[in-house]
Amino acid sequence: MIDNKNKRNFQRIFDNHPDLMCQWLENGQLTYINDAYCHVFNKTKEELINKSHLDNIHPDDREKILTHINTFNEKNTHARIILRLNNADGHTRWFQFNDHYIFNEKTNQGEIFSTGRDITDLIKTEKELQSRVSFEQLITKLSSNFINAPPDDIDDHINELLAEIGELINVDRSYIFILDQEKNTITNAYEWCADGIEPQMDTIHNFPTDQLQWWMPKLLQFEVINIPNTAEMPPKAAEEKKIFLEQGIKSLLNVPLVNAGKLLGFLGFDSVKEMRNWSEDEETILRIVGGIVGSAILQKRNQQELNQRTQYLENLNEITVASLNTSNLEEMLRVLAEKMGIINHADYCTITLWDEKRKEMSIAVSNGIPKNKLSQLINSSNKKSMSYSVLSAGRPVIVEDAINSPHAWKGVVNDLNTKALLGIPMKSAQSIIGTVIFGFTSSHQFSDDEIALAQQAANQISQSIEKVRLLEQAKRNEQAATTLHKAGAIVASTLKPDLAIELILDQLERVVPFDSASVQILGEGYVEVRAGKGWPDGFNPVGLRFEIPGDNPNTVVIETQKPYVLNEASKDFEIFTNFELDIKSWLGVPLIVHDEVIGMLTLDHHQPDFYNDERIIDLVMAFADQVAISLENARLYANEHKRVMELDALRATTADITQELSLENLLQSILERATFLLSATGGELGLLDKSDGSIQILVSYNMGADYTARKIQSGDGLMGYVVQTKQVEMIENYQLWERRMEVYRDHPIHAAIAAPLMIGERVLGVIGIMNSDHKRSFSSSDKDLMRLFAQQAAIAVENAQLFEEKERQAREDITTGIYNRRGLMELGKRELDRAHRYERPLAALMIDIDHYKWVNDMHGHAIGDLVLKELTGILEENIRTIDVLGRYGGDEFVILLPETSPESAFEIAERLRDKVSDHKFMPESLGLHITVSIGVAFSRGESNGLDDLIKRTDDAMYLSKGAGRNQTSFYHSS
Repeated sequence: MIDNKNKRNFQRIFDNHPDLMCQWLENGQLTYINDAYCHVFNKTKEELINKSHLDNIHPDDREKILTHINTFNEKNTHARIILRLNNADGHTRWFQFNDHYIFNEKTNQGEIFSTGRDITDLIKTEKELQSRVSFEQLITKLSSNFINAPPDDIDDHINELLAEIGELINVDRSYIFILDQEKNTITNAYEWCADGIEPQMDTIHNFPTDQLQWWMPKLLQFEVINIPNTAEMPPKAAEEKKIFLEQGIKSLLNVPLVNAGKLLGFLGFDSVKEMRNWSEDEETILRIVGGIVGSAILQKRNQQELNQRTQYLENLNEITVASLNTSNLEEMLRVLAEKMGIINHADYCTITLWDEKRKEMSIAVSNGIPKNKLSQLINSSNKKSMSYSVLSAGRPVIVEDAINSPHAWKGVVNDLNTKALLGIPMKSAQSIIGTVIFGFTSSHQFSDDEIALAQQAANQISQSIEKVRLLEQAKRNEQAATTLHKAGAIVASTLKPDLAIELILDQLERVVPFDSASVQILGEGYVEVRAGKGWPDGFNPVGLRFEIPGDNPNTVVIETQKPYVLNEASKDFEIFTNFELDIKSWLGVPLIVHDEVIGMLTLDHHQPDFYNDERIIDLVMAFADQVAISLENARLYANEHKRVMELDALRATTADITQELSLENLLQSILERATFLLSATGGELGLLDKSDGSIQILVSYNMGADYTARKIQSGDGLMGYVVQTKQVEMIENYQLWERRMEVYRDHPIHAAIAAPLMIGERVLGVIGIMNSDHKRSFSSSDKDLMRLFAQQAAIAVENAQLFEEKERQAREDITTGIYNRRGLMELGKRELDRAHRYERPLAALMIDIDHYKWVNDMHGHAIGDLVLKELTGILEENIRTIDVLGRYGGDEFVILLPETSPESAFEIAERLRDKVSDHKFMPESLGLHITVSIGVAFSRGESNGLDDLIKRTDDAMYLSKGAGRNQTSFYHSS
């Protein structure tokens, strides 16, 4: 028996015990509790005694406690259970109860004595640890997914990431906002919501960042924004607070997405159902996730830019094909307007043409404008509008606020709902052609690259329009000549000058008799007999020249520009006494075209005073007009025909070079085709070296000596002079030119022409063409042709440069600057094929950083990336130029060693391993000691493939890992 004193002592110990103690019946009725039990529920013993212990258990654990009670019997009297209790504050706490069961024979009931200890902090720690492990596993998985994912799958992986992270950290909403720094807007691009949570993705698009005065500065400083309670946000964040409260957000965490020091957007997490405190560990882990997402978004963006550039080149090529393969101006412009709109993603594209004679602008074609609105646009086209502003400026005109711009006609802007406009002038070497106007019905900001692309396309259109106009002009001249011949008494059946003159003289002889007649063409200081008839056998004066001025009647005709008659020719001019012909009467009439004398027509007769008749003179003058017109038509036709032939040759040449994307092959092709196009001897082509502004000669053709790799400074020689002037320049006699370069002193250059390769106002390079034939000089026509060709060549060169740059970026690892897996595999396959074909040795190394995960976990992925860059530098310094180094994935590097034996490969691996081991890595002055494990495999030209060779290096590398790391292992088939 326990006496009363001991019972009181026991009672005191029981009441003051820090753990919960209670006694209760099987039905849950409490029969005794201590003070700790009362404290948890903030109630007195009187309030709790005889109440049910089960009512204090968390509802989700009720079934669990009932099952627990049913396990008790006389043989099983002890048990342990973990339960959740709802304390007085309404919070849930975890308790571990040790229960002792006693059957009371007096009351015929079972009684349970329970001792409960608060293990909430322990449970929380275990959950945080498990959450961290789950995070690390998820990050590893996601990193692998993004590294190996093709760009088209990145969106799916991002959505998967948001769902998995959101569920793992138990949030209600996870999302990604993308920042557009050009437009200063943010857009909700990705989102995941828990069940029952309303999505917000469609509500925030192109939201102005200047309305987030508190939010954006923090993100731009790469700060993590942690808001446990949105209702308590500071007054400066009033705008942001309003948005969050409208969306029902109680707590949120935002992590900036940063890549290469540039803010791409942010990764966000919302808690809608309850307020949430975010731990530092969660912030750190989510920063890592942000880094992964940022890299993935940048990868996708780079691929999209490459795709857009590829699409642009395809569209530009279609424009080239469409413009060069049609001679119908209306049809060509219709196709071009459609293609041009696609290039800039414009809502409509209008091409206008300038009429120089009328000083008017007219709309040639407009794509994307409804027919019912097009008539209004045409009726207003002659008003002061965008097209006039573009031509007045002589350069691109950018309008990003059309309704308030002085350049755009308000009626057209309102009727077409235009928000932004871009106007590009179209010009040729000879004249103003018109404009290309791009219209946008939504807000649009124009990038420099977009404007440059539009200028390139406009240049293409200008050349195409000029070509078609020349063709049409040639056709009109031909038709005019044909009509003239049919309508006149004298019909010239050919446009060949000699034959035309012969036919006209045949007709003239039918109405005006003569013994002989000649057509003489005015030169510099003379007239020369070009054709005629009636000369006696054995006498042909073609080529005979008469000085102007001189002692001859020809001078009188040329200088007075009037008919001149000699009735006794030999008496008036002694020159006639020298001819074997018996000339008494002589008549000379001028050949006049556009008020300018081009020559003269002469008739002679053996009778004196034969042409002393106004009627005969007028008749001969009429025939002279026919001769002049025929000569001029023949000359124009010859010129236009030559021009068309040159443009056709230019079209064929342009079509060929625009298909070549290899810069090296393209430059050689451009030079050779330019030489052929101008019927020249040879030439050189150089590109601008941006580092010092000089021109470096890259290709040479038929120059007699190789001048490639030579640099020409701006202003030096003809090519340097062209860089300064940015114009096509011609030199008739290069050896006498004061700017001649000494290096060409002994070179047989006679005439030279050079043109800049330009995109807009930017010089890409210079092409120079020369003739060694002293009888051959370049003409103004050659200069125009050279200008057109250089414009096309510049577009082709920039396209090739952009293509090669994008190809290089596609094969380059962003972090280290060496080959990525794609580049490594492409180059490696060629090396393996060569080794197989020539039965030459090829070795491979697989290098893996030991404990690289520890570096990332301890110092973060940013430090890990710096370690990778520093390791790359060590590897590059200690291998040959013929060796191939690439990042295989993560912290794994592969080196391919052509012409290397197994022994040498092993020695190289050991040397690299020692170099790394002895090196102190200093990312942000940390002074890390890093080691690597290396695997070596060898191929003697087997055709098993590169994947098999790399797998063997990987197996060997894992041997090094298993042997303790910081070792080199050679692959053996066993």
